[in-house]
Amino acid sequence: MAVEIERKFRLEREPDWLRDCEATRIEQGYLAIEGGGGAEVRLRRRDGETLLTVKGGSGGIRTEEQIALELEQFEALWPLTDGRLVEKVRYLVPTEMGEIEVDVFEGELAGMITAEMEFDSERRGCGC
Repeated sequence: MAVEIERKFRLEREPDWLRDCEATRIEQGYLAIEGGGGAEVRLRRRDGETLLTVKGGSGGIRTEEQIALELEQFEALWPLTDGRLVEKVRYLVPTEMGEIEVDVFEGELAGMITAEMEFDSERRGCGC
């Protein structure tokens, strides 16, 4: 099982230069979300790719597995996410330490902006 080490921050506003960065549209729907460190099961459509993702744990270190779905499988499951949908544009911001993903949310979450960076170790992710 893969481990994801990430740090996520909420931004107060969209940086002026953000729209100059590479971007992609993401549609995401949750099949199951358990609070308090439980599992998260979601569907995601991005650039014609359709995925089922299962995450476990809480905080900055979580387990994660992704499974590619055929379009027919994705479309059969998608209605089960009704009421738990997220639409966003993800901007990829290159830095010396790696890429930062900045998500600008649309729909019900319009106005929310997050920045996330993944790390290859806990030490790098803690700023030590």
